[in-house]
Amino acid sequence: MRRALLIRLLLFWFTLPILSAQSWHPIAAAEASNGILFLLTSEKSVLAVNLTKSSGSIVGRFSFQILGNPVDMALGTFNSQPALFIASNYAVGSTFEGQVTAFTTDGQSLTFWTFRLPINGITFDATGSTIYFTSGNEVYALSPVLKSQASFVGTISGAQNFGPLTIAAGIHTLYIADAQGDIFHMDLTAKSHPSGVLGHTQLPQALLVSSPASTVYVADGGASQVVTFPTVSTKPASPHSFTPRGSFPNPCGLAWLDPAHLIVADQRNGSVTVLDAAGHSVYSMVLH
Repeated sequence: MRRALLIRLLLFWFTLPILSAQSWHPIAAAEASNGILFLLTSEKSVLAVNLTKSSGSIVGRFSFQILGNPVDMALGTFNSQPALFIASNYAVGSTFEGQVTAFTTDGQSLTFWTFRLPINGITFDATGSTIYFTSGNEVYALSPVLKSQASFVGTISGAQNFGPLTIAAGIHTLYIADAQGDIFHMDLTAKSHPSGVLGHTQLPQALLVSSPASTVYVADGGASQVVTFPTVSTKPASPHSFTPRGSFPNPCGLAWLDPAHLIVADQRNGSVTVLDAAGHSVYSMVLH
């Protein structure tokens, strides 16, 4: 996958026109690979950002046409090639319906799936080549390989309205944020999908799990910071401040640069920030 992704990115870099001075506002971040971060923006564009431990630059972008507005994005594979899966919602009368659109990393539309329900968050399980997404207080699965319709996975007692989610592929566990602030875990290995609460935040807008899966990172828009929870706990834990309160006006995306450096995308600032293992800022770059 890495070799195919690099080939796609080389095409991405050298076939796109010179980038304008427009500012971009990220609403989601896909997992970085070989120093490349993909950012979904509210301007209906995807940016490719080349990041190192000391600097970063936008190396490409593509705009896309979809129904409604984008809400989240995940990086995965489709037909054995790297793909970006963009979730969006659009109005149908007085209700909202959802769509997942697959793009190559250089912006070619591959396929799409539509659903008679809105989508709140999306993630990709590389081990099972499966898309998971949330709607209301329910979780659904979608197989790009089988090109099938979505299947119901489960729900969690006490959940009100799920939002972003992430997966720890090694232990096959989903971590899911609720609009009320709770962070849940759902075990996919057992048929009953046992679940529980890790803890509570104010406004969870993105989740990311460490490798190995010992810690869940949460972009808390209500507290304007990144907090963490242990993945193994017998009872709900209090959030641990990975960054101070007020660090980010509106953190909306999380990704790994490498195991020791976390990337935070901020919608209001239109920026990405690289943090070290202690949560200290290494540097920030404005997206324009």
